[in-house]
Formats: sequence, structure tokens, C-alpha cells
Amino acid sequence: MALDTPVKTWIFQTKNIGKVLIGILGLATSISALVLTVLFREIDKNNPFDDFVLSETVHSIGQLGRETLRLQVLLVSLSEQSEVSLLQQQFDILESRVRIVTIQSDYYSLSPSARLELQIYIDNLDFVLSHKPDILAKSITPQKLESITTLLAEMEKTAHGISIENQRYIQRQQKSSALLKKRLFVLLVVTYFSLLFLVITFFAFMIKFVKERQKTLAILNSSEERYQKIVENAEEGIWVLDPSKNIVFLNSKLARQFQTKNGELLNKNALDLCASEEFKVLFKEKILELTVAGAVSFDICLKDRENNRLWFYVNNTFIDFYGDGEQYILGLLTDITKRKKIEEELKMLNKRLTHQANVDELTQIANRRYFNLYAIRMWEQAIREKKALSLALVDIDFFKKYNDYYGHLQGDICLFQVAQVISGAAQRGDDLAARYGGEEFVLLLPGTDQQQAIAIVTEMQDKLAALKLKHQWRDLQGTVTLSIGLVSGIPQEAVSLEKALSLADKALYQAKHDGRNCYSALQF
Repeated sequence: MALDTPVKTWIFQTKNIGKVLIGILGLATSISALVLTVLFREIDKNNPFDDFVLSETVHSIGQLGRETLRLQVLLVSLSEQSEVSLLQQQFDILESRVRIVTIQSDYYSLSPSARLELQIYIDNLDFVLSHKPDILAKSITPQKLESITTLLAEMEKTAHGISIENQRYIQRQQKSSALLKKRLFVLLVVTYFSLLFLVITFFAFMIKFVKERQKTLAILNSSEERYQKIVENAEEGIWVLDPSKNIVFLNSKLARQFQTKNGELLNKNALDLCASEEFKVLFKEKILELTVAGAVSFDICLKDRENNRLWFYVNNTFIDFYGDGEQYILGLLTDITKRKKIEEELKMLNKRLTHQANVDELTQIANRRYFNLYAIRMWEQAIREKKALSLALVDIDFFKKYNDYYGHLQGDICLFQVAQVISGAAQRGDDLAARYGGEEFVLLLPGTDQQQAIAIVTEMQDKLAALKLKHQWRDLQGTVTLSIGLVSGIPQEAVSLEKALSLADKALYQAKHDGRNCYSALQF
């Protein structure tokens, strides 16, 4: 039954902001450490000198120089004391050292200049090795031997230079790698603390925002509570219908009026509460009017849980109930059941009063008052339409003697029976039979000419004769009869209704003069 209350989102609760901040800082720290580790590994992967032992590289290249020098010494003393086996062994050692250095150069990059010098060394060694057979056979000429010895001296210098150059190159690469790591570390630290500052700043603003939001929510909740109290304590019933006319909200007042519990009518279609199909159609029509007018009011009859009929004055307007732009129907329902009952009683009372004012109590046909009002209207209409009209004054013959002989009670019965016969002659919609006074009646026949009127009154006399209402008094030995004065014509402005009635009275007098139980007809 209550209106929807906004629920605080978990993150917008002040006590949880610190937890979120700590979680974000921990996550940022973990991500930073992971990124730093990945970057360092990538640097190490692309730097072959990071794990390279500097002494082993220097030793390999330096050993190459020393072995070259040893071969040079052996060649210098070749003619004196050098043995072939020592030379062979030295050549093998030197070739082995060259292969080792070549393999190391594949795994550990040399500087461009060192690689060039190494290639020169290998080319020179190939030249020396090309003379290896002559040297071992000691058949090489002194000039050629001197040239080879000089070349070996240069090769020894070359090896020494390669060792020094490569050592410097490796140191430069290692320093560059270390410097890159330091820069990355510093950059990551600066980035981390910058992000940390931004996060802290963001959460500072977030805390401020949350506090302002909580303050606003507190104001809204307080306002909503006041409106809720107003709605729940309103004298009128209140409901909200969705576009399909289903009830999405109603206040306690309306729930009590329908004799239902809280929430029992929610999601129930309002059309199902209409007391009849007629009111369902009315409700639909008014809602269609609402889409055009924007507001509409009407009376409608609904039914409660016990199918009791309840009348409401409903004032409907459109409302954006959930704030999503969809049009809902807000209805204020004022209980007018008591008023409707009073109105119905007044209608019945007015109907009875109207009946009493217009109907003769004894004969239950129109009285003279109503006849006068109705006759004027029909007379004016006949003038406008230029149609014929007939009027008959009817009198019960010797009714006073009938009353004296049979008594007033029987006289009243006789009046009623005669009135029903005369009323039966007024068969068309505009015809009227009325009691004109005492035992006198009047018959108004709009749209009827004289010939038609004569047929009607003749038939009326025949029907009365068929009843055989006894009328016995001294010389009278018969039944109740009628004398009729009939006038017919087309009403004109020059002829008034009063004149027509006067002519009818003369015709009635003539009928009585002619012996009664007959009619006399005149034209106006």
C-alpha cells in the first residue's frame, strides 16, 4: 500500500566508502607490481648481458690472445727447438678457442666493432692455417715464416682489443638496462602515486557527494513521509492505475471502503470493480477523454468485496508515477453513496409528487392541472405544424343520481371504471385522457380530424356499454352512459384553446339536450 521508498545503494553508504578505497588501493598496488615484474622480465629477455658473467667473456677472448701469442713464440723458435707435436697441439688449441669465442658470440652479442675485429682475426687465422702443413713440415721459407709471425702478433693485438672493446660494450649494455629499469620503476611509482592522488581526490569528492546525497535523501524521505501521511489520512480515496488500468497503488481509505486488506487490490484491473457493464463502458469512455483533456471527472458505481454498490465521484489526471515518462492515472475518489441514495430518494419523491400533482388520485388518469399544461403545448404545436386536433368533453349521465342511489363509494368505483374506458380511447402517444372535474372528463386527440374523432368516441361509448354498469334510479332502468361534446379543426392563432373548450362545452350541452348517451360535434 505504501509508496516506493528509495533504497540506498551499497556503495553510496558512507561506512562502505573506506572499504572500497582500501580495496581499490590494494588492487592498484597489485596491478602495479605485476606490470613492473612483466616489464622487467621483458627487459631482461631483450638484454642478453643481464645475466652474463663478465669475467668468463673477457677470459675467453683474452685466452684467445694468449694462445695466439704462444703460437707466435713457437713459430719464432721453429728452426731451433720447436717440436712438431707442440705446434700441432698449439694449432688445435687455437682453433678450439676460436670456435668457443664464435659460439659465445652467437649467445652473447658483440659490439659491431668487436664483431668486425673478430671476423678479421678469423680471416687472418684462416690464412695462417693455410700454411699449417708447411709449418709442420718445416718447409716454409724464412720470409714467409716471418710474415706469419708478424701476422700472429697483430692477431694477438686484435684479440686483446676485442676483449677490451667487448668488456666495455657489455658494461654499457648492463648500465643501460639498469638505467631503463630505474626509469621504469620511477615512472611506475610516479604513475602509481598520481593515480593514488586521483583516487583519493575522487573519493574525497565522492564522500562529499554521498553526504550531500544522503542529506537530500533525508529531506526527500522526510517529505515523502509527510506526503505518505497526507495520502493515508486523506478523506478521499486515492488510487493510481497503470496504462492497462491495473491498480498499482491505493491508500488505506479506499482499501477500507472496498472492505479489503492492504495490498489485496494491487494489480487488480479497475474495470473489474465496476458494478455493471454499463459502468465499464462509461469508465473506458472517460479514460479516452482523459487522453485528450488531461483531466476528467465523473460519477461511477463500483462494487466492494461483498458486491455492495458504492458510488464515487472520480477526478482523474495523468501522472508520471515512476519517473520513467510513462503516463499513469491518478484518481481521487470521493464516496458519494449517501448522496446518491438521497438523490434517488428525492427522485422517487419528486416522481411521487409529480404523479400526485399531475394524476387524479381517484381515477389514476391525468388531472385538470396537467391537462391544461399539456393541452396548451399540443395546441401551439398544432398551430406550428398546421395539423388537425380534436377535443371532447365527456360527462357521465345522471351521475349525481347514481351517487345518491348507490352511495359515494360505489360512485367512486364507477368514476374509476369510466376513466379507464376513456383512457383506453387515448391510444396514441400524444393522446391524453384527463378528469376535468366531478363526473366530467376531457379527451385530447392531437393529429385527429372530426371523422376520426367521431369513430374514437363512438367506440368508447360502445366499450362502456359493454361493461353494463347498472344505473337504476326511479325512472332510470339501464346502464351508465356518456354525453360527449366534440370539437375538431386545425388550430390557428385567431382561435384560442379556451374558445375550443367553450365550443366543446356547448356541444356537450347540445348532446344532453338531445337526450344524452350521444355525442354532438362542432368545428372550430
